[in-house]
Amino acid sequence: MQFIVISHQLYEVLVGVLIGAALGFVYDFCRFIRSFFINERIVLLFQNITDILFCAFSGAVYCVFIYHASNGRFRWFTLFAVIFGFVMYSIGPSKLICPLLQKIADIISALFKFVFFPFRILLKLLCKLCYNLISYIKYRKLKKLTDNLKLQLCIYVKLTDNEDLYEIDSN
Repeated sequence: MQFIVISHQLYEVLVGVLIGAALGFVYDFCRFIRSFFINERIVLLFQNITDILFCAFSGAVYCVFIYHASNGRFRWFTLFAVIFGFVMYSIGPSKLICPLLQKIADIISALFKFVFFPFRILLKLLCKLCYNLISYIKYRKLKKLTDNLKLQLCIYVKLTDNEDLYEIDSN
């Protein structure tokens, strides 16, 4: 018969609470990464992907925790300890860390905008040049097409040296 020491169970609970808090921080970090995306569809897709990956990661962490803490025996109090740690992190430190992470995201965004500003101007100029070039090519093709139609029309009506045309205009 194996005796379980209360101090070992207390150790499992404390480690479970710390793991829950760490998982809460990981989830906040996923939200931090998500804040860099602008398009709502991309944000929604990334949110779904990160939530699935977070659940898989959390499950794997919990399984490793159970394996090492209690020799692979599932105990309800360890699960509740992890959930309690996650909730306590969400109520407490998360309220302080999320705005800090948001400020960091704003600084990184401003830095990227500053660094890539010349490239954005160059890209706009290249886009304008390409647009003008494409418009010119389309105009040339359209002009060539209309000139070809005029020539075909002239051949059909026989405008070249045809005196019947003057008779039609006089009527």
